[in-house]
Amino acid sequence: MRRFLAFITLCAAFAATGTAAFARPVVTLKLVAELVQKDAAGKDVLTPSAGTTVHAGDRLRYEIVATNAGDRPATAVRPTDAIPAGTEFVAGSARGDGKVEYSLDRGATWSTEPMLVVHGKDGDRTVAADPATFAAIRWTTALKAGAASTFAFDVRVK
Repeated sequence: MRRFLAFITLCAAFAATGTAAFARPVVTLKLVAELVQKDAAGKDVLTPSAGTTVHAGDRLRYEIVATNAGDRPATAVRPTDAIPAGTEFVAGSARGDGKVEYSLDRGATWSTEPMLVVHGKDGDRTVAADPATFAAIRWTTALKAGAASTFAFDVRVK
């Protein structure tokens, strides 16, 4: 009988507070890819890449727009993207709020500074991974209710 009364009390508490008891963040992610070219002044000019033929050496920018349409903050938003096959990450191109991490193994492990163990005749040594070998990127951040944030990175076509 006690369990039953506790359940009714809990249900009554939710009913008394209305829909606010079910308020939550509602986060959507939108991915956009653009071709990066330079104008005469050396500034980036972005062109939507859909339907565009790209060539070796071309630079592409991937933007992830995270939007929280909910009425509560989202405290652990993780926009994540794989580095597309046939491209390589451009060092220093990651932009966006929060902590950025990289993966060398398509997301099995993450690090702010990926390291590799190099085996040599004088023994093993740990070195920073070449950003061109990054396989995925992600950010960890918070997003206020009703807010949006953009995360971006560039790749170069191989």
